[in-house]
This record gives sequence, structure tokens and C-alpha cells, in this order.
Amino acid sequence: MIIDPDSRARYDTPQEEDDQPVHARTSFKLEMEDLIRNSLPTLLTFLLQSSLLLIIPIYFAGKQGKDVLSASSMAITLFYITGPALVFGFCTAEDTLCSTAFGAKSYTKVGLYYQRCMLILHMMFIPIALLWINSGPLLRVFSPELADMCVPILRLMVLAIPALIVFECSKRYLLSQNKFRAPTMVLLGALPFSLIFNTAFKTFYLGPALSLVLTYWTVCMLVVTYIYFDDHQCWNSDLRPSVLLQDWGQFSIGLSGIVMVCAESFSFRVITLLSAKFGSVELASQTVVTTISMFLFQFPFSFGICSSVRLANYIGARSHNCVTVMRVATVATAVIGLINFSIMFFFRGWLPHIFTDDEEVIKFTANLLRGVAFNEFGDAVNAIFSSLLRGQGRQNIGSVLNLTAYYMIAIPLELLFGFYFGLGVAGLWVGFLLGELFLSAAEVYLIWSTNWDGLIEKNQAIV
Repeated sequence: MIIDPDSRARYDTPQEEDDQPVHARTSFKLEMEDLIRNSLPTLLTFLLQSSLLLIIPIYFAGKQGKDVLSASSMAITLFYITGPALVFGFCTAEDTLCSTAFGAKSYTKVGLYYQRCMLILHMMFIPIALLWINSGPLLRVFSPELADMCVPILRLMVLAIPALIVFECSKRYLLSQNKFRAPTMVLLGALPFSLIFNTAFKTFYLGPALSLVLTYWTVCMLVVTYIYFDDHQCWNSDLRPSVLLQDWGQFSIGLSGIVMVCAESFSFRVITLLSAKFGSVELASQTVVTTISMFLFQFPFSFGICSSVRLANYIGARSHNCVTVMRVATVATAVIGLINFSIMFFFRGWLPHIFTDDEEVIKFTANLLRGVAFNEFGDAVNAIFSSLLRGQGRQNIGSVLNLTAYYMIAIPLELLFGFYFGLGVAGLWVGFLLGELFLSAAEVYLIWSTNWDGLIEKNQAIV
């Protein structure tokens, strides 16, 4: 039987004996073609999501003046750090549980894990909602003058919590079934609504936040509608509390996933915060470099998501084609890393012009990009191999590695090179690069030294 994510008919063809392990036939070429084909809609999904749920609201906030822009930026930043980042991290549990169950043809387990994940997250967000409602004292620590404008925005964002959870969990639920185009179609369908909402409320200072809430509910309703009319093969119809409330211990890997996501996200932002110590030109240049780097990161990240799903499918199917996926991912890592490096290095003189007309900032940014370009290799390795770790269900190891790499190596070295040795922003990036080098080497070693037979047997508990 050939496991083909683009052909549900072939993939779902019953085995002669369902209790026997699946020995799928594949090749390096077929896996590479499938992963590239599926990573393209996944890339579009994340770019659309970033535009709909971050860039567009901030753009319309900026049209109302610097005060509204500053307040909206601060409130939405706190919202993302304590909201979507946590949901995204916890949903990595679905990358393991749902994808492995789907590969093993335990289809109702896919739906059951999806439903449990949503239920756990709703309970987790009760204290977070209370934090947003009573965020005044916290916000006054950072900016007393903007706190009064930020608090109503965060209180409004509480209304987005259910929609945020349902959409993110549903997205991973669909991806685990190799339905990579479904989230893209949902976000494309929500795009005109987002523009309408933001345009309608463009003169209201709470408009960007209100538009963001309405956009979240739009994508939520669209994805639920898609699932309702889609094949119900993976839906769990047994919704008794005794079923949904048991075996939550399996989702402990979701907590490790939160650590993985947040550790990297926070450490990346530390560079920007520290750059402010060197002056406005350095801070502006760092902002440009970070924006470029985050955009390029989406390419290996999208490939990593698809690789993770593919790997977990094969592990669930008890097929050693997971080794082929590992080899394909390794080659893709090198190729994507080289492409991203080339874009950043050879176009370093042109890229800054996209963001600014200030010649001093352009010159400083171009010089900074020359060194930061080498970090693209580490970014590619981390994006893809951390996804493979999640596909294996080893988020706990990944969280320890991330904490070690970023907080015990990268940040101390950033302070050392940036301030003690006087290298400035370039020194901050040297420290970050060395920390990510350690992380990349550790992840490659862990994946390539995997005992696949032992891992396959261990993960049978999921199915």
C-alpha cells in the first residue's frame, strides 16, 4: 500500500488485516515531491495567518496615529505572547498524537485527541482571561501613559479566546490528516471579511482589536463549517465527559511544546530589546533584520510542519519509511538554508530599502545582514529538526534543549559579545548564532541516532 497524502482513496484503502503493521512503499524522490507539494499551501497558510491576525490590524491602527498604534502594538504583543504562542505550543501535542493515530488508522482517536486538546486549552485559558481583564498594573510597569488605552483592548481580546483555540486545534487536526490545503482555503475565505471589518472600524481606536476578534470568529466558523461538511472519518462521536476527561496525561508533551515555542520566541525578542541600548539606528536596523529573518524562517518552518506530520503518520503505521522522511528532511534543510543564506547575503544592499529610506539605517542594516545571513543555516536546521522531534513525540527533550541553548548559552554570550567586548548589535547576533549552533547540532544528533524500532513500539500507546 502506498501512503499518499494527496490521495485519501489510496491511503484509506483497507488492509487485508488491519492489525498488521503497514509496510508502505516509497522512495526518496516520492517523499521529496510530496513534502515540497504540501509545504507550499502550508507556507501560504502561515503567511496568510500572520497577515490576517497581526499585520492588517497593526496597519489600520497606524492609520489612527502614533498613540493608537503604540497602544495597539503593546496590547496585541501581550495578547500574542500570552495567547496564540501558548496555544500554538500546546497544539504541538496534536502533531504527535493525531498524526500518529491517523497513520495507524485509529481514526476516531484522531478526533478524540483533537477534542481533548480543545477542552484542556479552554480550561487553561481561564486564568489568562483574568490576567487580560486585570492587566492594568502589569501594563503600567512598561508604559504608564499607554496603560489606560491598552487595558480595554486586552479586555476585548478575551472574546477571541474560544475562536482562537478552536481554529488552532482544528488547523492541526486537518494537517494531521494530510489536508494541507484546507487551512489555506479557510484563511483565504476570511481575508475579505478582515478587510471589511478593519475598514468599517478604522476611525474607532478599539477598531483594530474589535476587527481582530471578529476575524478570529470568522476563521473559527469557516473551519468548523469545513469540518462539518468534510469526511467524518476521524470524528469522535462519543462526547461523554467520562471519555473526554480521561488520559489527559498524554498531553504533557503539549506543555513541553509551549516551552519549545516560547523559549525561542522570547529569546529572539531579547535581541531587539537589548538593541535599544545602542541607539535608534541600531534598534531600527535590528527591527528590519528581524523582520527579514522571520519571513525567511517561514520556508523551513512550513517544510518542517509537513515533515512532522509525514513522520508521525509513518510511525503510527509502523513503517520504516520514517527513515526516508528523515533523510529527505536533512537534504531539504541544507538546500533551504543555502537559499535563505544567499537571499540575505547577496541581496543585503537591496533588502533594507523595502523598509526604510534612511541611508544610515540602510547602511548599518546591510552590514548587519552580512553576518546574520550565516544564522539562516541554523534557523533551517532548528525549524525542520525541531518539527521532526515533535513528530516523534519528544517535545520534552526539545524543551530542555531550547532552554539550554537560548538561556544558558545564547543570551549570556549575547551580553558578553554585545556589551563586554563592545561588538554592539553584531555581538548580540554572534551570541544568538552560537546558541542556535549548539541547538542545531543536538537536534541533528538526536534525530539521526533515533532507535526507530523502539520509538515505533513506544508510540503504539497513542493508537
